[in-house]
Amino acid sequence: MLFSKAFGRLGSIVGSSPLKYFVASVVIFVLSVLLLVILPPEVRLSFSHGYTTPDAPSIRELETHVDFFGNRGKPWYMALFAEPRDQDKGSMIESNEFEEFKKFYRNIKKDIIIRAERDRNFTYMDYCGNTCDINEQVFKTVALSWFGLQWPETSIFMFKSNIGKFFFLRDMKGRNIIRSRLAALYFMAFVNGTQAANDLRDYEAKVANWVAEHNANATNLLTITQHSVRGMEMEVARGMKFVLAKLLAGTILTVFVTLLSLVLLNKNYGRSCSRVAFLALAANILPLMALVSAMALCSVSGLHPNTVTIVAPALAYAIG
Repeated sequence: MLFSKAFGRLGSIVGSSPLKYFVASVVIFVLSVLLLVILPPEVRLSFSHGYTTPDAPSIRELETHVDFFGNRGKPWYMALFAEPRDQDKGSMIESNEFEEFKKFYRNIKKDIIIRAERDRNFTYMDYCGNTCDINEQVFKTVALSWFGLQWPETSIFMFKSNIGKFFFLRDMKGRNIIRSRLAALYFMAFVNGTQAANDLRDYEAKVANWVAEHNANATNLLTITQHSVRGMEMEVARGMKFVLAKLLAGTILTVFVTLLSLVLLNKNYGRSCSRVAFLALAANILPLMALVSAMALCSVSGLHPNTVTIVAPALAYAIG
């Protein structure tokens, strides 16, 4: 009831001087368009901010990593996931599958040249620092586990190794892993400058090419999937293009059906079709004008549109 009365008063105010408020809306819209031309919004499709709360478990884990390694810069992550192509019999704890995964991992760590400068070739090993060996634990554990692997901790004599984050989709017998249909290996570095950030993005792209080449080889035992910021951004962009095309087609179809329905109804009841068509067109344009003005306000205030911001206008337009 509170909002009903408030919007009722607002409607009365606008209705008392419709021309004045219409002109004001057009002026604001034109200014918004000019602002967007002068200060185009910077679209950010990253996943660093705006998707989780500051106290989320993933954020706390990230802060723990940063503190543990001495706060050396902004953390960068990438992961490889491998699954056996033979889903019925293959297993990531078998020697052939695991060795193929380990060999691929070590090759892309040392053999991919990210950048060449004078007589020096830069590889991932030049950026990972203290994190270069974060997967060596699982390699040693698998090599020494003659009596099988336990999950989440495998005991080898007096040594306990936590392998919980390396093997997934497990078939278990008690604490013993009988079979695993998915394994992961991780990459981590700390970015201290623009050059390092650009180099690691290039590294992600080159790893993607190696992954595609590996998966195209039918003789390999594994299918490898890369998980990285760049890969996610590319997938988000591809998905947005697909979704926005569908939404645009749906919006055009909705407007057409609405106008056609109004014309047929008003012809049937003898009303002025041109006036109703104009009002219907205005009802569809006004939400669009409001969205453009809101985008201009965000651009001026320094807010950066993300994936949700870009998709949301279609929903807002439909509601409006």
